Amino acid sequence: MMKFFKDLFSSRVQYDERIHELEQQREELEAQLAEFQRQFAVGIEKDALGIAPFTDELKIEKGIEKIRAEIAKVDQKIDIVRKGKRQALAAQIPALRQGLEEKRKEVDAEWEDALNEVQRAKAELVLALSALGDVGRKGQSLLAEYTALMGEADPESREAKQGMNYTSYRSRERLRFDFGPYTTDFKDVLTVPEETARNAYDGNIPGWVRHYMATGEIDFSKK
Repeated sequence: MMKFFKDLFSSRVQYDERIHELEQQREELEAQLAEFQRQFAVGIEKDALGIAPFTDELKIEKGIEKIRAEIAKVDQKIDIVRKGKRQALAAQIPALRQGLEEKRKEVDAEWEDALNEVQRAKAELVLALSALGDVGRKGQSLLAEYTALMGEADPESREAKQGMNYTSYRSRERLRFDFGPYTTDFKDVLTVPEETARNAYDGNIPGWVRHYMATGEIDFSKK
């Protein structure tokens, strides 16, 4: 995506290259200036100590002045190029804004598609919970029938006296999405709200899911 915007500002490359060249020239001039200043300091020191007369003083001073003038000229050029770059980029702002709008429409469409996939997955999860509840109720009915028969056949048996509640198909520790500790809390079932998940398990399918079953479309306005 960044490349897309950089391509719109392709002219900036030429300005950046020119600025880089001028900055290199400035660095070279700075190095020359530092050398002249070093020579000047050495010459002054030797002359002050009586070691040697400073015969190149005027020459070095002129060199320093010349380099400083060249540095000032390079700085002026850099300012001109930077100003030109800003003007060139400003002229491309309408194209940048148009490109942003076009790309944003593409991303918005992708977002809606991806969001719909998530909503469809939630609908499928609700349906899966409903199917799980159907199986659980089938198991509970089976155990209830067995308990009733044992009550007739062997009234003193544990099955007849206590029923089969110790074996429950409503155990929900395996409904968690992660691998955390045991829980029976429906709010831990992915991102489906607790009430929706609980109702689905109990066989109450929300209207938007029934609409999805019939049309394949997600519409939360369906109650």
